[in-house]
Amino acid sequence: MKKHIVYILLSCITLVSCSLYELDNQEPPKSEVYGNLVYNGQVVPVKNGQIPLNFYQDSYKGNGNFQVMPSQDGKINALLFDGEYKIILASNQGAYEENATPYILNVKGKTELNWEITPFFFVNKATYNCANKQITAKVDISKISQNRDLEFVSIIVSKSIICDRINKEKEFILNASDISNLSDIHITGDLSDWKNDYCFVRIGVKSVGNTFYNYSQVQRIEL
Repeated sequence: MKKHIVYILLSCITLVSCSLYELDNQEPPKSEVYGNLVYNGQVVPVKNGQIPLNFYQDSYKGNGNFQVMPSQDGKINALLFDGEYKIILASNQGAYEENATPYILNVKGKTELNWEITPFFFVNKATYNCANKQITAKVDISKISQNRDLEFVSIIVSKSIICDRINKEKEFILNASDISNLSDIHITGDLSDWKNDYCFVRIGVKSVGNTFYNYSQVQRIEL
């Protein structure tokens, strides 16, 4: 009886060891998925790490599911296993129209993915001028979603290149009631107490009834 127990234990240990060996020796994902969040062919900037793309894969090896976070400049970049993935955009994570329709992507080696989203507003252009630590932004935006009204447009100012509604030192807001022309918006802000000789800025656009912003790209401004 003792011999049988010892044999069973040794068999279990061998099986576990083999499983661990197989896990340890599994090749890491090597296929690069790259691209951008886009609207009508134009890159859509976002808050860094805000909008998850959920990749689901049915595989006998159990490679599992992956969540890919586009960077704040709208770029998508990830290393995945080869195979067929169902991609779903996470809901209630940004200022864009919901889309629960899955997209099928076949990953094999280097694979491009440009994910089309519909932002509530789109920043067409933003230019900045700074004199005597007074910053002025001239902004041109478009209303994309007819289901959302504008609450305000702002200049977001940060010490670091990560710049958004959370990661900021200052924000200068112009309410919608003070805006008569979406293609010709002027916002000013006082940076007289700013200690550095530069800052990072971007435009934020907030819709009524939504926590999140639409954004321009981040720019570095010399003061």
